[in-house]
Amino acid sequence: AAWDLLEHTPATEPIPLSVLEAKASEYRRARALRQSDLHRAPLTISKTGQVMPDDNARPQTADQSLVEVTKSNRQVYFQGYQVSLPTTYADRSFYRTITDDAFLLTDPVTAEIVFSFPLPMVALNVRGRYVASYSIQGVGVTHPTKPWERKNAEYQTQFAQRQTDLPAVLGEPER
Repeated sequence: AAWDLLEHTPATEPIPLSVLEAKASEYRRARALRQSDLHRAPLTISKTGQVMPDDNARPQTADQSLVEVTKSNRQVYFQGYQVSLPTTYADRSFYRTITDDAFLLTDPVTAEIVFSFPLPMVALNVRGRYVASYSIQGVGVTHPTKPWERKNAEYQTQFAQRQTDLPAVLGEPER
């Protein structure tokens, strides 16, 4: 057997319980990350094109929450700030996911990422607790309105200019 082919040292003492618990915890965390359903839609499409609900879809994870965006309240909250959203996001629900390096809103049906920005959040148009989404550096939006696109282009130009003028403040430019 393979066991007999290799030289081994007998154990001198049992493995401490805290070490075993730490290894088990790390294993569970890594497994949960590998099996994350962030990019998986809770539906199945048959060969005939029929859309069926997926019975194997797991519920949202602890770092996700379902957010309702209404016509009268088109905003999401992040660290005490109210981040405005384009009008096309009214009367919809999204999964809000916050990772170490990004804020994401995903469609709960298609799992498409519809709104995102890198963390830490850097924005030029902040009034008190209110942040205009078009003024966030690196913001990504699907189906924006024309006015939102125009304002976002203006702010991204300002970010590029500030990057040139103050590179130490805004970090390395993105390539």
